[in-house]
Formats: sequence, C-alpha cells, structure tokens
Amino acid sequence: MNNREKFEDLTNKHKADVSAIMSKMIEALTSRMKRHDDSKLTEPEMSGFIKIAPELNGGKKISIDSQEYKDSIKISAVEEHYKNNDHHPEHFENGVEDMNLMQVTEMVADWISASKRYDGVVNLEYQTERFKLDKQLMAIISNTINNLKI
Repeated sequence: MNNREKFEDLTNKHKADVSAIMSKMIEALTSRMKRHDDSKLTEPEMSGFIKIAPELNGGKKISIDSQEYKDSIKISAVEEHYKNNDHHPEHFENGVEDMNLMQVTEMVADWISASKRYDGVVNLEYQTERFKLDKQLMAIISNTINNLKI
C-alpha cells in the first residue's frame, strides 16, 4: 500500500470514528427531544404552569426580561421544573458551566420555542446577564439561532 492509499485509509477510519461519535450525540439529542418537558405534564408542575401560560390567560404575552415574567418564574412549579430538567442552568450548582453540549443544545431550542410564546425574540442579552454567560458561548448560540433561520 502506497502513502496515498494509507492516507485514504486513515482518513476513512477517522471519518467512520467521527460518524460513530456524532451518531451517539444524535441519539442523546433524540432522547432528550422525546422527553423534553415531560415533567410539566405531571403535578405539581402542571397546575403551576397553567397559571402562567399566556395562551390560557387571555393570550397576554410578556417580555422575558419584564418584572412580570421574573415574578412568574418564582412560583414553586418553575423551581420544581428546574430541579427535574437538566436543560435549565438552574438545575446545576454552577449553572451552564456544569452542562454538557447536549444539555446546552436543548436549552437553546427551549429558549427559541419559549420566545415564540412570549414576545417572539430570543433575548440573548438578558440570558447572558441572567446566567453569566461568556461572550464566546453567546456568539456560538447567536450564530446557531441565525443559522437555523427560525
């Protein structure tokens, strides 16, 4: 086998390894996707979230950085939800720093979806301040949201 063939063989092995690793990541994301927010469908979370769902309260949408929103997330159902769901930085002692990439990916998807229920904008400045996120991570998140064109 000449060097070109050896290089092709090495590259194909690398590609297969990357593919296997990415498949595991996809499986992890798929599992997370299927069970996302399941805890909201049980008590005590369900009753608490019914109280703050804009669609169930006259359709009133509130901005994520408003005092009204901040007050609504102080209810016990929300605290219980954070405890049960590791796609929320509040689940962890050190917030986002303790999260893995799959958890962060689910968190970003959650932010996008939640923004549609409120004012339609993912307020990255608010999230940066709220979770003490660094500039590089927020740039990655912003680039991802822009790339998805949602």
